[in-house]
Amino acid sequence: MKSRIISTCIVLCMILPANAQILDNLKEAITGGTSKTVEENTADQINTATKRDFYQEDIVIETYDVEKKAKTVNYFDADHLAMKSVWKDHKTGKVQKSFIDSEGYFIAYDDNEGCFVKTNLLSNGAIAMIGPSAMAQAYKLPVGAIWEASDQLNKKGLKLNTFMFVEFAFILKPDHFRTDTDDTSYTEKTVACRGSSNCTKFVIDAEGYSNSFILFDGDDRLAEINITAKNQQQFGSGSGQLEYFYKPCEVNLPAAKEKKMPGQDLFNLGLDPNKN
Repeated sequence: MKSRIISTCIVLCMILPANAQILDNLKEAITGGTSKTVEENTADQINTATKRDFYQEDIVIETYDVEKKAKTVNYFDADHLAMKSVWKDHKTGKVQKSFIDSEGYFIAYDDNEGCFVKTNLLSNGAIAMIGPSAMAQAYKLPVGAIWEASDQLNKKGLKLNTFMFVEFAFILKPDHFRTDTDDTSYTEKTVACRGSSNCTKFVIDAEGYSNSFILFDGDDRLAEINITAKNQQQFGSGSGQLEYFYKPCEVNLPAAKEKKMPGQDLFNLGLDPNKN
């Protein structure tokens, strides 16, 4: 079980594996641990004003795995500060769903328990620190902008990895790709997209990333991350696509039992900024 959890966390921090596969693995991993009673989710009542100041609008994010030809649709509700993911289980063919609340709890239905259960493994300790950096490097995003945002959020009591790739939409702007280019260079182009003739496309100028790009819409909002990597030392080869659509959606979090995953505390040792 511990090896499964560790491998799941490593996969989570990488862009190229399918989002659906990540969610399948996480859903399977929620077994064992210490159960509590089923409780309504109150995460949106914690540090609410600060969260809403950062997460300012609803977003629907479609992720696509080219190899498995599988799509996951992620609905982020800025009012309820919650995300729902819907995908088809590649093993059974059944439609599945999971949730994430604003405290970073991953929530999924547990057949053994007969109810929803939640775990805070993903946004705790080392995972919260490693995840955004590894994802930014794999996507060839401006790492400096990600770290700066992470530092600012930490000071306000928020974690950057709470909703995985959702945060990128509230951080990244075209100017980051023009100025924060220490690790990667980009070729900037003006293109048509989504009914606008003034979208901005940044083609990644890096070996092994042919045809990879980041796209912003006519309002300078993140619209697409499209990556094709070949023979990368850290991330291997593969393709991944995320498309961001700014439209209303509603997510209601289910009541759930909390479970602490075996080995979870190992990821938190010495990483609490409030402890000496």
